[in-house]
Amino acid sequence: MRVSRILGIVLLAIASQASSGNRHVNGQLLRVGVFDEEYLKGASEGPWRALCPATDGFALRPTTVRMTAAPPLAGDNGPRPRRDVEALECPNALVLTRLGSLTNGHVSTAFSGSFQLWPTAETVLEVGSSSYRLAARETLPHTLELVLRFHQIEQRISVVEGCCNDAYPTLLWAGDLDRDGKIDLLLDVTMHYALSKYTLFLSSQADDGNLVTEVAHFTSGSC
Repeated sequence: MRVSRILGIVLLAIASQASSGNRHVNGQLLRVGVFDEEYLKGASEGPWRALCPATDGFALRPTTVRMTAAPPLAGDNGPRPRRDVEALECPNALVLTRLGSLTNGHVSTAFSGSFQLWPTAETVLEVGSSSYRLAARETLPHTLELVLRFHQIEQRISVVEGCCNDAYPTLLWAGDLDRDGKIDLLLDVTMHYALSKYTLFLSSQADDGNLVTEVAHFTSGSC
């Protein structure tokens, strides 16, 4: 696939998110791995907080991020510079965050893995004594809504347009990241096999009547 096509998909995803006017998107996400420098604009080395696998589930831990040059890939307009992102104290971090409202320590986990949210897919998530349902539904051709339910509350947390080319939005982690006793979610809100958009939803920053809100995301692409 041509690099220009990948970049177009990524920019479309970013534009779609920006058009939502979500005033809560004020944090940063980052992933461990090798990425084109294009996707690392705004990210920097130094202190981050890592969601780390632990013997009893997951924990938020401080870590130092290092970015080093990686071998470039051939692109439409010449070599594409890339950088290797490492979390020195947690090399297998699920995700890296810069969000002032989170604190270090053990976090309650309801799910970790990879659950694809294709049309009609649904999963039950238990946080404390509360039971939530996360589901996907196709509302228009190539348009997928992700819906979170708790008792009588139903919230559309994301709308994925242009969906889906050999990939569907995927639940990566669910639990209580901000320790308020309510559900938080980490999803890859993708619509294309060459696009990834890790997105963090927190309950503690949700407006009245909502269950969660998006607070940060990290978008990347590949060929």
